[in-house]
Amino acid sequence: MIEKSILLIDDERRMTESLRGLLTAAGLRVATANSGQEGIEALEQEHYPVVVTDLRMQGVDGLHVVRYVHEHCPKTLVIVITGYASTDSAIEALRYQAFDYIRKPFEFDRLKGAIDRAFQKLEVDQLREDTAAMITHDIKVPLTSIIGFASLLHDPRTGQYHPRGPEFIGTIRANAQRILALVDNYLTTCRIDSDSLVIHPTTVSLKHLLEEILGFVSHEAARRGLRIETDVAVDPPEAVFDESTIYRAVANLVQNAVKYGDPAEPIRIGVERLTPEASPLAEASLKFEVVNAAPQVQPSQLPGLFGRFKRLGKDRGIEGSGIGLYVVDQVARAHGGLAEARCLEGGRVAFAIILPAEPHPARDR
Repeated sequence: MIEKSILLIDDERRMTESLRGLLTAAGLRVATANSGQEGIEALEQEHYPVVVTDLRMQGVDGLHVVRYVHEHCPKTLVIVITGYASTDSAIEALRYQAFDYIRKPFEFDRLKGAIDRAFQKLEVDQLREDTAAMITHDIKVPLTSIIGFASLLHDPRTGQYHPRGPEFIGTIRANAQRILALVDNYLTTCRIDSDSLVIHPTTVSLKHLLEEILGFVSHEAARRGLRIETDVAVDPPEAVFDESTIYRAVANLVQNAVKYGDPAEPIRIGVERLTPEASPLAEASLKFEVVNAAPQVQPSQLPGLFGRFKRLGKDRGIEGSGIGLYVVDQVARAHGGLAEARCLEGGRVAFAIILPAEPHPARDR
């Protein structure tokens, strides 16, 4: 998601203070600058998705700001406001791709509407970039592997099948599942961003759910020499939640454990029921927890880890889209629960999803 922050530049201090109050009340984070030079210095220090600047100012004027943003801040949109509108100034501003051009005096709703449209455009642009990145890397790499191993299965010249065919089939299946997981995560984030992530509770067998997930990751775990142990001795052995989204969330946690796990210690997957006293939800709850060895993970890395595009493995050459844990957190919230991560003794890390034992309306995500 694009941070809703703007930089407001105007040499009329009363104007900046008045607009800052109105825009802050509308839910935006607003920084102000009372000259064009001060505005450029602010842009040198921090990224602002949207800049609102007056056109005529003493010294460095608004057109200079527009040109600076165009040349140095390509992902920032500029809205120009002016009490001295002219065709030439409008053309000059648009030449440097100003997003909108508003004449003073104006109704606040006119400015607020322009800012809303600017953020909508930025979010669409971000979605387009995310999609391109996913297609060019996160999908293209495993798809290339699928094509390569499929071509090795059978030699059309001799009519013979490769003796390592079963191994190749396992790799093909694992990469196909990886693509499916990426697509599922991406589509889930789209539903989250459009506020259309709706859960449909149904009775689900916890044992069968985990069996499906283990089948999903078994080939990659075996390839990495990892063991997986499960404990689902809960009573009753069923729970009520949205099966498809919880499957995706728990599968993301298990896949992360496989990515970062150490063959020296098994990955442990547990399901337990919590009393209201033991649950952070203060009500009877169901807890899915995945524990694995991860000595490289530090407690200082855990805050914010469930944010979008946050990853632990960037420095280890581990591939991933960076949206898996974001999906985990948002799915838990949609169920009225929460996701948590904590470091344990012995260089282990635990990730968990805690859900209400009885479904109820989702809390704010």
